[in-house]
Amino acid sequence: TWESARRTIQSAVNSAVSFDTVVVTNGTYAAFSFTNNSEVVIQSVEGASNTVIDGNNSRRCASLGVIPDHTLTVLDGFTLSRGYSSNASGGGTYAGTVCNCDYINNRVYNSSSYGGGGSAYGNIYDCRYIRNTAYNGGGA
Repeated sequence: TWESARRTIQSAVNSAVSFDTVVVTNGTYAAFSFTNNSEVVIQSVEGASNTVIDGNNSRRCASLGVIPDHTLTVLDGFTLSRGYSSNASGGGTYAGTVCNCDYINNRVYNSSSYGGGGSAYGNIYDCRYIRNTAYNGGGA
């Protein structure tokens, strides 16, 4: 129920097991990491225009796997904003399958070949990239 719901995405995904769907209501949420390679769907109630994951210019918005080709975890319907990585690719997201999301003002900052200011690795469907930056591949 909404009354007993977790208050953070991180808390909700920590409890998730394979084939669960984590439903996220409207609002702005802190960045999270879900790297247990499970088939879990993390889905907003009313889409990217109403549900934001904010990396606060200090960390990646969403880590969705531990290996570059991990695509089992699905993130659907979020704005991923102000994500940041200085030592790896993907300021907005890393790995997973991402759909119906907006990547806005995410970055990877370093002088090496890391890239994907918005996203790195994984599968991307029906997403928009706006003002993302990186040494290689500002968007993805």
